[in-house]
Amino acid sequence: MAVEPQTELTVRVADFLKANIAPVSPDSAVLWVGVSGGVDSIALLDLISRAQIPQGWRVAAVHANHALSPEADAWQTHCAHVAATLGIEFHTNKLNVPTDGNLEANAREARYAYFRSMAARCDVVLTAHHADDQLETVLLKLFQGRGFTGIQAVGRTLGVNVLRPLLNVPRAALEGYCEMRGLEWIEDPSNQDQRYDRNYLRHEIVPLLKKRWPDVPGRIQRVLETSDALVSFARREVAHRPDLCLDELPEEEGAAVILIRLYLENAGHFHATDAALAAFLVRARAGQRARLHVAGASLVVRKGKLMIDQEDIRERR
Repeated sequence: MAVEPQTELTVRVADFLKANIAPVSPDSAVLWVGVSGGVDSIALLDLISRAQIPQGWRVAAVHANHALSPEADAWQTHCAHVAATLGIEFHTNKLNVPTDGNLEANAREARYAYFRSMAARCDVVLTAHHADDQLETVLLKLFQGRGFTGIQAVGRTLGVNVLRPLLNVPRAALEGYCEMRGLEWIEDPSNQDQRYDRNYLRHEIVPLLKKRWPDVPGRIQRVLETSDALVSFARREVAHRPDLCLDELPEEEGAAVILIRLYLENAGHFHATDAALAAFLVRARAGQRARLHVAGASLVVRKGKLMIDQEDIRERR
């Protein structure tokens, strides 16, 4: 007998949690479920409410009100209602998001600063990134010249332990799940604005790719998985390091650029292009003055070491 899609998704999420979260003493750690009100996060919150949670973990929903839309308070109310219906405690905060520069990056930084303020070191934040998000992210980074890396299912983002249980699940499956469960979600009107690169990809490019190659999200994910071991090794090489020794970087420019990128990403800086990093590396190796501005900070070379200039970093908390 075929397994119902909603049951299959619940089992997949429970298996993911079991594989990535160890049992702890009672009430000593929290699974924070990030919920925006969209179909993906509403599905995740419902799935978590039905899944078997590892021993000792408490579940709570967390909503970041970015206050960027006239509907923001209504979205917050909807998320609170869904959480209450599921019997899950709910936390929220209205954020102050700078509107100058890259608005998406500013909102992301403000959101994770709020997550950091809520989550203890041992806590975990679950986000609802799915297979279509992964495809869009890979295409966006490729077209912007920012390397071929995707979203990590397990990792640490801007000081927060993050798990993404739905990364192999297509958006259509989450919509179907919510419909079968009778769940209501919110459609953010800004997601239709094709002035934003991600929305342009979502509405114009991705449908063409899926028409030609229906399983393109799955294919991209499989390609990423084959390179995950190398990327994970490289991430460990730069994890928790305050700087990178210029002389210890790989001689091959491409490999050195990857390590510098991962070093920046560990510190929360995601928008430098490969070309800019390569140019920075060339100047640094030639003994020239090298400085690369990266969203509120600067990558510099001092005494033969690459480091992030703390004087330029905006206050994160």
